[in-house]
Amino acid sequence: MSNGKVRIAEGVYRRVDKKNILTYYISYTDNSGKLRWERVGKKDDGITPQYSKQLRSKRINEKMHGEDVSSKRRKDIVLFDDLAHEHFEIAKLSQKDYARINNRYINHVKPHIGHMNILEITKWDIENIIKIMISKGLKPATVDKARQIISVIFNLGIYHGKCKNNPASISRSDNVSIMRRNKKNINNGRERYLSKEEAAQLLHELSIRNHKVYMMTLIALTTGARSGEILSIKFKDIDYNSKNITLNDTKNGDSRKIKITPKVEELLTNLEQGKPNEYLFQTYANEKFSKIPNTYIAVANRLFNKDLESNDSKNRVVFHTLRHTFASWLALDDVPIFTIQKLMGHKDINMTMRYAKLSPNAGVDAVMNIERSLIGKQ
Repeated sequence: MSNGKVRIAEGVYRRVDKKNILTYYISYTDNSGKLRWERVGKKDDGITPQYSKQLRSKRINEKMHGEDVSSKRRKDIVLFDDLAHEHFEIAKLSQKDYARINNRYINHVKPHIGHMNILEITKWDIENIIKIMISKGLKPATVDKARQIISVIFNLGIYHGKCKNNPASISRSDNVSIMRRNKKNINNGRERYLSKEEAAQLLHELSIRNHKVYMMTLIALTTGARSGEILSIKFKDIDYNSKNITLNDTKNGDSRKIKITPKVEELLTNLEQGKPNEYLFQTYANEKFSKIPNTYIAVANRLFNKDLESNDSKNRVVFHTLRHTFASWLALDDVPIFTIQKLMGHKDINMTMRYAKLSPNAGVDAVMNIERSLIGKQ
């Protein structure tokens, strides 16, 4: 131990100050044989023991050879950030939420392993990222999305033969790792849905305050469409003959049709019809809305969210609650689960299965048929 520094590896030390800030240092001898100390940086800034070891090796190489011999091997080394850049260049062309995913990488992943050789990154490095994110109070789902980004980037490297293993993957037999435990803690299922009376109250309040938001809300409640899907509707997507609206900008990438209900049809036909490529809902500057106007959340907060914590995602009423409400009403009316899946546009039936528990008579007919068949054979 030296000046409060604790040795954690050969020539690598850590020090925790009075403010509980952890800083890494390295030591090595220079050409004159004098011991040199170098401050690497703070853990909060993304500095890791692995990075400190690499920096120390670089300093020793410079001393022995008068240059950074690692630069001679640079052509053979693939940094994780280089592979990530390649991934995001591809993602730009296909992923609608590219910017958000890229920001998640920059904020939570790059500071820790972006500088590292992909062949030297281990599960320990990935779990260290997860530990840091959890310590910051981030939700398990947010933490796992960062892990998924890492995993996708490694899979790209495997595909191109730049690496052989994916340390961010979770095997089925893994029940104890931090990655697995964090994934098990994910529970973002929205439980709150509106009663018919609450929905009518919400629609009434919005009809008074903002006609466009009222229409957006009515469409969401009667079709289950997401906010982004509704805001992306163009006049050419509306077919008054078949009474369908085609949603092209969907979350899973596939287009689907939603039914125009009588009230929505009345509202649509009373609108001044725009050009085919104009958006149904436009701002006063004739531009597409980037999000649902604040009028909605202001009314929803006043009606339903007064006594709830701001981070209570399960019970707070937001615009996505309308989609959950649509599916919940269908289940309560005993609509078959596969029909709900189709109407919701779910690719995975497991996304729809959470509504099955709301169906009060699910399986009743099957049970009755069993009894009838048994009695009929007596």
